[in-house]
Amino acid sequence: MDIYSYLNSLDIADHCRSINHQFNAMEAAFIVYWNHSITLRERHDAYREIIASMPDVEITQRSYFPYHGSLHRFLEAYMDVEDRIIDKFQTYTDNTVYRFGVYYPNGIHGGLNEDHRVFSTLSAALAAIKAKREEDDDDEYPDDVIQECQITKHWLDEDERIEVLTAPDGAPRRCCSNRLNRHDAGIHNAFDDIWIEIPTPFKAGDILYGSNPNQFGASPFHREPFVLTGICYWDADEQRLERMRNTADFSDMTAFGYWVYEGGEVYAESMHAYQDLEYYRGELTGDKRILIALGNFEKGEIGPVLLMRAYEIMRSRKHYEDSREVMWFTKEGQMLAGLIDKNEDTDQ
Repeated sequence: MDIYSYLNSLDIADHCRSINHQFNAMEAAFIVYWNHSITLRERHDAYREIIASMPDVEITQRSYFPYHGSLHRFLEAYMDVEDRIIDKFQTYTDNTVYRFGVYYPNGIHGGLNEDHRVFSTLSAALAAIKAKREEDDDDEYPDDVIQECQITKHWLDEDERIEVLTAPDGAPRRCCSNRLNRHDAGIHNAFDDIWIEIPTPFKAGDILYGSNPNQFGASPFHREPFVLTGICYWDADEQRLERMRNTADFSDMTAFGYWVYEGGEVYAESMHAYQDLEYYRGELTGDKRILIALGNFEKGEIGPVLLMRAYEIMRSRKHYEDSREVMWFTKEGQMLAGLIDKNEDTDQ
C-alpha cells in the first residue's frame, strides 16, 4: 500500500518517499489512524489492506495498551468496536437527541462552534449542517469553510453520549462513546498510547505550519506559522529512542519552536503532532514578520543584536499602526500634528 499518502503532511510524505523509508505494520496503522481527512470507512479499508499485505507484528505492553500477540487481530477487534459505536449512533431511539458543532480552520473560529439547537433525529441534524454549509458559502467570510463537524447523540435522563467527528458532508471520520466496557475502551483508545519515529526534512530555523499549541480544542485543520527549534527525537541516541518507542505516547510526538501572539509577543512552546508539519509557503505580514528574524537567528544568519533590534522595530511599528487605526482625528489634523506628511496615503 502507499502508506505515504496517509501522512497528513505532503512535505513529510515526499521526504519519506524520496528516502524510501519503510514503515512496519504497526507504524502504518498508527499513520492511518491519525490521518485527519479520510472517513471511517476509508480508514477501515486501509486497515484491511494492512492485514492483507503487511507482515503481522506483536504489540508490546505499554502504559494503557495491553499486549496483543497479533496486530492483525487487534485491528479486526478495533474495527468491530467502531462499527458497533457507529451502528448505535445511527440507530433511531425515542429517548435520544442530537446536537452538533462545526470546526473552521481560521482565526477566532478555529475552535468548535456549537449550534444551540437540539434535534430529534440524526437526519434532522445532518440537514441543519447542510443548510449551515450553504449559508456559509453565501456569507461575507469566504475563508470560513467548514472543515469538520462534531455530532453528539445524547440519551435523555442518562449520562450516555456518542460523539462522532464527520466530514462536512456528514460522513463519519472518528467516533467515541462514554459507555464502552473496559475491554472495548482499551482497544479503542490504544493508538493514543503509541509513539513512533517518522523522518522529516526540517531543520532548526525553518518556518513551518503547525497546530497552535494555545488553541485548545481546535480542529487539526487550524494551523499557524512558527519557527522550528527542535523535534522530540533529534539528537537522541538509540537507547533513548528505544525507551520512547516503549514508553512514550502520542502526546510526546512533539516539535518545539517560537509562535507569535496576536499582539506580537513571541513565546516558546511545543506542539504535539510533528508528523503534521509542513513548510509555511504563505506571506508573513504584521506581527508574524518577526518569525523571519527568529528563523534566520536560529540558522545563524543573523546575531542576537540584530534580532532584538528587529523585534523592537516591529513591535514599535505595530503599536504605531494600531494607534493610527483608532485615531478619530482627520487627516488634516494628523498632518498638523506631524503624525503624517501630506503625501502619505492613510487609506492603506
